Amino acid sequence: MAGLELGVKSGAIAFTDNQASTDNQASTDNQLPENPSLADAQTHTQDENFDIPTLTPTQEELHSFPTPSKPNAKKLSLSLLSIGLVILGLIGIPFAIYQYFSQTEGRIEQKVTQALASTPDLAVYRLEADVWRKQLKLTGRLPNPRLRHEAESIAQSKAPGFQLENNIIVVEQAPDPVEVAAKVQQVVTGINQIDGISISATFDGGKVTLEGSALPFTNIEKIDRAFSEIAGVEVVSNQIQIDPGSLASRIYFNQNSDRLRSVDTDVKILPIKQLMQRYPNLQLKIVGYSHSTEYNRETLALERAQTIQNILEDRGIDRRRIQAVAGKASPQDIAPNQPRWFSRCVLFEINSRYGE
Repeated sequence: MAGLELGVKSGAIAFTDNQASTDNQASTDNQLPENPSLADAQTHTQDENFDIPTLTPTQEELHSFPTPSKPNAKKLSLSLLSIGLVILGLIGIPFAIYQYFSQTEGRIEQKVTQALASTPDLAVYRLEADVWRKQLKLTGRLPNPRLRHEAESIAQSKAPGFQLENNIIVVEQAPDPVEVAAKVQQVVTGINQIDGISISATFDGGKVTLEGSALPFTNIEKIDRAFSEIAGVEVVSNQIQIDPGSLASRIYFNQNSDRLRSVDTDVKILPIKQLMQRYPNLQLKIVGYSHSTEYNRETLALERAQTIQNILEDRGIDRRRIQAVAGKASPQDIAPNQPRWFSRCVLFEINSRYGE
């Protein structure tokens, strides 16, 4: 009985437990679904009794996440400063180079412009100089090629080493006849300052007519050129007369002698003295010659020239106005088959701007 009762009781207990389980299941079925998070929490609570594995330091490092570090303010400031200096250098250095070249170019432009403006023939025209790096450019208008070339030469002298680009335009203009006539008279005045030359000039319709007289050995071609270079002068008619009696052409000597014959002292030396006195600024050159049959030819030729120099000095002519030199061999116009005495002589040359 006891065993049966226990069995019953046990069965009752079992029944009761099963019934409770059934009731709990029914109750659970009748309830709403629970929050998954809460379920996980319950599951985690149920699993608390399980052992949690211990991680090694390496595993912890692998499973850990880096913590963001705070930026270093000092390093950030230095970086910003460096960037600012680099930007400033990239801007400032090209600007400084540009300023240097600009100032240099400005000085060259000013120098060339002032030189052109200070030249009398170019001062009345508007010429401009422009410099860029190593190139110099000239612009403007001029009446003739000669002035254009003159402006180019002045610019090159003031800016050596620069590549010159001459863009000056030559505009042919009919010169004013009054200005041309005035320029002709200016040239006449300048030429008449030379001792031994006395000329006059008239200008009409582009033609210059020259009249007057000049001493021997005067370079007439240079006088013509002085007038032909005037803008507006087309033709030069030269009627200047050479005075053959103003200067003795030759004085002759005996063989191997430097003594002057007495007859030549009055006939040939006197006119030379009078000419030197008439033109106090005249410079005279005496050239002595000798023949190949004479002794010490070069020394003898110089002594003959010095003889005439001493005679003129004794007659009141300043020695500093007289130059005595020895010529080479015989005079150029003497042929070898001509008489010997043709080579035993002295010649006279006048030193002047147009007589060189």
